[in-house]
Amino acid sequence: MDNLKRFINRHVTSMVFFGVAPAMAVTASAKVSLAMGIVICIITVLTSLIMRLVSKFTEDNLKVALSIIISAGFASLSEMFLAAYVPGVWEKMGIYVGVVSVNAMVCLMSIEDSVPFKCSVFTGLSCLLVLLATGILREILGLGTVFGAKVPFLSEHPIAIFAKPAGALIILTILMAVVKCFDKKEA
Repeated sequence: MDNLKRFINRHVTSMVFFGVAPAMAVTASAKVSLAMGIVICIITVLTSLIMRLVSKFTEDNLKVALSIIISAGFASLSEMFLAAYVPGVWEKMGIYVGVVSVNAMVCLMSIEDSVPFKCSVFTGLSCLLVLLATGILREILGLGTVFGAKVPFLSEHPIAIFAKPAGALIILTILMAVVKCFDKKEA
């Protein structure tokens, strides 16, 4: 049980850092944050599954490079899918899906030789959670809405800084502080 707690705390905190670049760029709305988190979760899991299948036939010194190539391939496919079927979301995400997906896989591959399936699922879900929390808080505070629905009082008095990239840094700092508070209580 202690290993599970350490694993959760380590990966949630690291996923906050993975979320910084795309969070500043795309988390101004909860809808786009949710879409990005789902796509990243799918890419991470699919890359892990493919790596499990080919790792038996791959030399150890090539596994990280291969995971990057596979993750980048899935990121490219997801970008093409989004561009074709959800162009509004794709325009707001840009290249950040690929950046975060590859970063997550590099981190996972550097931590462990062969990434367990549960670890890749948890990493993807952690990224989804961080992006969604950032997007919801930024949208509520910066625009006065949540998933497009007006929030009383805040819709008339939005806090403009939260709608800008600096708002993502403020929200991520608050999220990191919350995670650290829970980490200290369990220690």
